[in-house]
Amino acid sequence: MKGVRALCDKYGIMLISDEVICGFGRTGTMFGFQQYEGVLPDMYTFAKGMTSAYIPLSGVACRQEIFDHFKTNPLGVGSTYSGHPVAMAAGYATLKHNLEIDTLNYVNNVIGPVMEEEVKKLAAAHPCIKDYRSYGMGTGVDLCDKHGNFLFNMHEASAGLD
Repeated sequence: MKGVRALCDKYGIMLISDEVICGFGRTGTMFGFQQYEGVLPDMYTFAKGMTSAYIPLSGVACRQEIFDHFKTNPLGVGSTYSGHPVAMAAGYATLKHNLEIDTLNYVNNVIGPVMEEEVKKLAAAHPCIKDYRSYGMGTGVDLCDKHGNFLFNMHEASAGLD
């Protein structure tokens, strides 16, 4: 992620982190990008974890200069459910509860180690798993064919795309 941040800075590209699934403690930090020291996105989106997915609520956070731009250059769009009081109350209650029960500590010291151990066992038992990574409650695996080649070469440019 540090490399992605550096490339974005070098070429003037905005780094936007989609935290809809991994935000609000699921990775062991409040937001997934916080797993990478010194990486701060220009914007990040969040949703489901805000209300434990009981009530629709989402948001976008951004750097001050981006916020300032839209204070004087409004988009001119609205939202049907923007700022709904029930959704806001659910978001507030969820955040307050997660802080009170110390969700981050639980994810880091109880759930996270179990996830790590179980994906490690899974990878050891299945040769089609070439690699894995686990952050709190989030785990990803890289699958490979019988020759050990990645099934999805997401780290390589796609052939035929100019």
